[in-house]
Amino acid sequence: MILCDPPIESVDVWKNKVPERISVKGRAKPFQGGYADFIYQPENLTDAPPGPPRTSLAEDLCYYIEQRHSTFQKMNPSALARMLLKKIISLHYLQLINFGSMVLSDIEFSLVRKDNLGVFTTLYVEETWSSVQDICHRCTCYAQDICAILTALGIPLPDPGLSQQKERTCSETDFQLIYLHVQAMKKRAEQLNTSVTGLASIVGNRQALHEAKNVKTLTLIGMIFIPLAFISGLFSMNDTYIPGADRFWLYFAVSLPLVAIIFILAFIINLGYDQKEIWSWREIFRKFSRSCDAATLST
Repeated sequence: MILCDPPIESVDVWKNKVPERISVKGRAKPFQGGYADFIYQPENLTDAPPGPPRTSLAEDLCYYIEQRHSTFQKMNPSALARMLLKKIISLHYLQLINFGSMVLSDIEFSLVRKDNLGVFTTLYVEETWSSVQDICHRCTCYAQDICAILTALGIPLPDPGLSQQKERTCSETDFQLIYLHVQAMKKRAEQLNTSVTGLASIVGNRQALHEAKNVKTLTLIGMIFIPLAFISGLFSMNDTYIPGADRFWLYFAVSLPLVAIIFILAFIINLGYDQKEIWSWREIFRKFSRSCDAATLST
């Protein structure tokens, strides 16, 4: 398996329940340059070696055995191979945890900014909730994989008294700490999922309030014009303006432009509400100028 472990050349992505293969241009670049070199570095960083290629497990093993063999002169080959495998795999898991923590930190930072709450939409909340759910699912899978590794290596599961256990090797401690980090990241994702669910309620309440104001606007328009239309129909439709008469066209010439004006007026009133549902003329001009700029850029 080690010898046949090649660098990533393509990635399979599922879209609409159909797998789609995407080719990677060049070689895949690891997150933040890959895992950190675990061998002691000299004080003068200019003399430090470049480190492993971080492209595949086989190439990384070859680098440590061929280029850094002086560091492991006291170890026999079998023990060296086991130690390197455990160390590289544990460092990959740590880098994976760093990536998951970075994603959670970005979501958390967007939620703690009070000024950002007004720009959240239902689509954004749904995408964020889906991303957090995916992290929770992945953390569960990672925890199961690490449990299988601990069982295969004969390493007990960590507990709060980890520091009081008998002294263990560095690799055993690495996997125990990785298991604790994965459990902590899963708990963090679950707490974040609760926050996103609360945000969904806030966004839904804001949209309901905005729709209620729209209904209020339409109700006021109806209260003004429906009585006028009724009175007009009751007293003004004489023989000259009834359907089929010579001046019946005046009814459409006046009513249709009036209906268009009323809809435009309602639309302008709706534009006047800002993110805090406060109406102002400044908000109308701001949104109008933004739409004009967008139209200019599109042309």
